[in-house]
Formats: sequence, structure tokens, C-alpha cells
Amino acid sequence: AKIPSHPLDAYLAVVASVSEALAADDLAAYQSAVEGLHVPLPQESASMEIQGAVAAMEKTRHLNAKVTSLDEARAAYLPLSEAASELVLALQKERSGAGEFFVFACPMSESAFPGAPAKARWIQKKEPLQNPWFGAAMIECGAPVLVEARP
Repeated sequence: AKIPSHPLDAYLAVVASVSEALAADDLAAYQSAVEGLHVPLPQESASMEIQGAVAAMEKTRHLNAKVTSLDEARAAYLPLSEAASELVLALQKERSGAGEFFVFACPMSESAFPGAPAKARWIQKKEPLQNPWFGAAMIECGAPVLVEARP
């Protein structure tokens, strides 16, 4: 069964484009993609889980396009990427949207950039997996995060 589209899908597509830019090690594409994050997030009634993920995205979405390195870009993107991953999984769990997105996790992201966590998630609009934390250095590192596997 296909999951319906959701008002947040268009915004999630912008977030996914930031992941794509980082996976391509393309700082200029990152700088251009983050400009699209400054539009207001759609507001609507939703479950606490979805509201929590949207609130986390609201706090972390204003990324600075003026970063000068991929490490800086990746570090800046991480909190938004985690919040967007949480949102996609929550929407999929409720079958209320985000069906066009995949969530992946890198199990060894701590060496990706200074201050990185041991595991970092991201969203994509299409497969195959393209790791934004390492880019070309380890483009295929990671695994899908399935909504069924969540507690």
C-alpha cells in the first residue's frame, strides 16, 4: 500500500537535497540547497511524536550557507538530519505520509567530522544509499532504518 503524500513532504525533499549535496562532496550545492530550508514549515494538527519531530526541525533548520568546509557543513546539518529522520519514521509509522523517503544510518559516523556521533541518520528520496557524512570516501556505508524496527 502506498503511503499518501503529506504537507511536509515538499520540505523533506529540500532536506534530502542537502543530504545529496553532502554525499556528492559538493559544498556549492550544499550552500544552494540550505537556502530552501528557510521557508516556513507547514503547521497542522498531528500526533505528539510528529509535533516533536517538527519542533526539532524548526529549531535546527536555519543552516548557514556560508560554511567554508564540508566538515562544517556536515556538523551543521546533523541535528536537522536527525530530526528529519525522526519525522519520516513517525509519518511512516502512522502511515500518514513521507512514503517517498528512505531513512538510512551510518554505524561509524564518529570519524566523519569532529564531534560526530557514533551513529548518524539521514533521509533520501531515492535509493541507492549515498552517505552524506563521508561522501565519496565511504559512499555506501550505512543501512536502512525501517519503521518496523523502532520501539
